[in-house]
Amino acid sequence: MPGENPSDQPVADAGAGGRAEPPAVSAPPAYTPPPGNYPAGAYPSSYGGQYVAVSESNGIATAAGILGIISIFIFGLILGVLAIVLGVIGNRNAARLGGKGRGMAITGIVCGIIGLIGWIIIIGVIVGIRTSTPAT
Repeated sequence: MPGENPSDQPVADAGAGGRAEPPAVSAPPAYTPPPGNYPAGAYPSSYGGQYVAVSESNGIATAAGILGIISIFIFGLILGVLAIVLGVIGNRNAARLGGKGRGMAITGIVCGIIGLIGWIIIIGVIVGIRTSTPAT
């Protein structure tokens, strides 16, 4: 039956080279941006046309808070000082960012001071015990 077998279909002229030319394919349409003028940092959402604003974070304040908490438990002399310094810097950045990260900056300063003082006391007690015990 004609039309059932693909070999029954008409074949393009093979030309002089013996190969058939592929059919011409048109190029895809060029990309056009969606209508609307979006402010920098805000992109349209696919949910109801709401905008999602990209906000700046205060990473230094976050680092200060994490280092301050860790300084209470380990390496208090080094991490405590770093937490205090980063906390002060993070607090200044928080003022510029409208208060973002201020709590973490203060956490870093307070925990850094606690860690620093705690480890100074621990080291002082250890040194005091070692020097006060008689040598055998």
